[in-house]
Amino acid sequence: MLETYAALPLGEIMHVKMHHNSSATIRAVTHLAYPNGLALLNSSTLAVALTGSCKVQLFSIRPDRSLVFAAEVKTPFMPDNLSCDQNGVLLISGHPHPPTLERLVKHRRRCLEAGLLTPQPCDGSRAPSAVIEWTWERGLENLYLSAAEYGSSSAAVRDSELQVGIVTGLYEEGILVWKSSK
Repeated sequence: MLETYAALPLGEIMHVKMHHNSSATIRAVTHLAYPNGLALLNSSTLAVALTGSCKVQLFSIRPDRSLVFAAEVKTPFMPDNLSCDQNGVLLISGHPHPPTLERLVKHRRRCLEAGLLTPQPCDGSRAPSAVIEWTWERGLENLYLSAAEYGSSSAAVRDSELQVGIVTGLYEEGILVWKSSK
């Protein structure tokens, strides 16, 4: 909870360089408040979801692999994970109503701690979902917003050639699949 809401820059983005002898060099390239999802927009731009701050920050990647802040995209919800489709469109999934998600987490924990053999008492609780896309040209556009149909969205991916996307939920059974008409 503290990490989510305090917005202290305690999280690190690490660069890992793998060597031919199977060793690695690891170094922090930036410190941020609750960096959650990461996605490469292209070979020179990294997007980072800052969950507690309701934004995605974009960084230019220098040749030495250090990061330089480039831009910020404010989101109407707490972004969780990021992905990029083949066209360079950034998909942002997350949680539009954190109090509902927190209640769901507590409810699910109680169900699991009860040692129930059947999950039915845990069914029926959902937190809202949100998936949006972002481009420099069009800005933010809604892809999926839901109060209850499919809850607690945590990741979304899309095949832009087939126009098919998949959403996963933190506490959902199965996945949500959509087909775009674009």
